[in-house]
Amino acid sequence: MTKLKIPCVILTGGKSARMRVGGQQCDKALLPFGNYPSLLAYQHAKMSALFERVYISCKESYNLQVYASYILDCRSDFSPLLGIVRSLYALQQTIFVIPVDMPLVSVQSILKLCNHAHEAGVVYAKSSERFYLLGCWQMGMADALEDTLESNGSVASLLEGGLAVEVPEGVEFSNCNTYREYQRALKILNG
Repeated sequence: MTKLKIPCVILTGGKSARMRVGGQQCDKALLPFGNYPSLLAYQHAKMSALFERVYISCKESYNLQVYASYILDCRSDFSPLLGIVRSLYALQQTIFVIPVDMPLVSVQSILKLCNHAHEAGVVYAKSSERFYLLGCWQMGMADALEDTLESNGSVASLLEGGLAVEVPEGVEFSNCNTYREYQRALKILNG
């Protein structure tokens, strides 16, 4: 398979506020996943097999033990949308984004979204929910997205002009926000 030319950005700049292991809050990106030392290492390897260029959006660099490109977000507030804005400004082109905590998204779903990348300012996955952190964002959306962040506005208005790509209901679009969800994803991964 030819790798996709659109850059992929793995979003990791959140607080992991709901991820508690043994009563302690921990960074979900660093939890072991499958045969990988971390969820981030798993996502990086998976996306590197699909995309020519993969970047990690984060507050500070991780030690992945493999070469990785980072887009650092130095602001003190936490929002995955901030990672998208910083990535758009850094790369100056359309990007594909995926949260680190969505490891079960299929290659077919990723390709389906990327096939529509240039049809709207934002192309996102949708079933009964909107997955706007999974999809393609065009450079032209950066200023509007930053304005939405600055005004604490709703991203819903940005999505109205976007393209919702229908995806089937299923576990591939579940997040690993809590330890229970993380364990469920591991169980699904291991069959």
